Amino acid sequence: MKNTIFTFFFLFVALMSIKAQSNFRPGYIITNEKDTISGLIDFRTHEMNAQVCKFKLSNMDEVKEYYPGDIYGYRFTDDGKYYVSKDIEIEGKQEKVFLEYLIQGIISLYFYPGDESDYYFFQDESGILRPVTKRDREVWDDETGKWYIAEDNRYKSAISYIFKDSKSVSKAVYNTPFLQNRLIDLTKRYHDEMCSTGEECIQFETKPDNYTQIKVSVYTGMQILTYKLNSQFLENTPKFNLIPEINSLLPEIGAQLDFSTPRRNKFISLVIDVSLAKFTEKQEKISEPQYAKLEVDGVVVSGKLGVKYTYHQGLFRPLIEGGFSINRLYVSTKYTYNDGPYVKDVVADDFLEHPAMIGFYVGTGLDYQLKKNNALLFRIAYNNSIRMQGAILNKSNPKDKMTSWEVKLGYTF
Repeated sequence: MKNTIFTFFFLFVALMSIKAQSNFRPGYIITNEKDTISGLIDFRTHEMNAQVCKFKLSNMDEVKEYYPGDIYGYRFTDDGKYYVSKDIEIEGKQEKVFLEYLIQGIISLYFYPGDESDYYFFQDESGILRPVTKRDREVWDDETGKWYIAEDNRYKSAISYIFKDSKSVSKAVYNTPFLQNRLIDLTKRYHDEMCSTGEECIQFETKPDNYTQIKVSVYTGMQILTYKLNSQFLENTPKFNLIPEINSLLPEIGAQLDFSTPRRNKFISLVIDVSLAKFTEKQEKISEPQYAKLEVDGVVVSGKLGVKYTYHQGLFRPLIEGGFSINRLYVSTKYTYNDGPYVKDVVADDFLEHPAMIGFYVGTGLDYQLKKNNALLFRIAYNNSIRMQGAILNKSNPKDKMTSWEVKLGYTF
């Protein structure tokens, strides 16, 4: 049974890893000679789309990788999303990337997902690219003794200057949040006011981007588990009072799937977590003339469904998460009790009856970014669940309680 569970677990992780590695959609590449070649393009995260174009002519052909400068650009035909090769400068650093082309007009608008924050590039008829970003930061207030978020509004004056030839648009910038759809609307409005020929600007993305990013993490760690028997059960079976709770340290392995829509909200994600913990414990208690010994052997299978908030700036990215949990014990148990030197041992097998535990979990931790899409993870989580199923010798409605603290180290890819 245990071998089957472990085999299924690793096959599941491997399958999800493979599926998370590609997302080919119809599109075409544009060569530096401005010729187009139709085929399939791997649509990934904003960060990956900006660094490489993975292209194949059909599902049966090999994948070719094109980097900025190798081709002029590439475009998806199902939603119109368009990327072009550009030389940019951020914080004094020159880089050649694929910029997402959002608006073509008197002033054109591009998007680039930077390491620390998102960037929008405005390009006028001179061809100069002007980067604009927004970097909120945490600031410590000595008076209140608390951290608060200092909002960065410098982008408003920068964009207002770019649109200075239109007084109405330049003024409207100061009431505009740093959101892509609002910046697109401003750029289109500027074009409509300033274009003397009456030509409409071109918006390349023609429908909402509902792309879901999937990240896979694997981890190992330890659980500090406490299983408490319900008081009613102890009253009805006093011989179990000698060991009313089980305390154990369990080694653990697990995997986590993280679902997010970065364009909608890159801070919030849905989390599915599955783990296995090896539950092997032996406890003995002597209270003259009584003696008791409890032996447990098996695994604890845990599943979690929750929501995670990650602060996406810097190398160390703190996070919090929480949600629902369900734990299932696949264990064999043996409880041996002796009421004195002249009384034969009383043995209770399958003491825990493989109960399902339902509850909640909360956790915190941080990710250490190695690359744009890879990270080392560290987590601390607390789980609290109760048993809704009947227990041995007591079928009324017992609620055994199981709590655990988890410490995890792993890798996200």
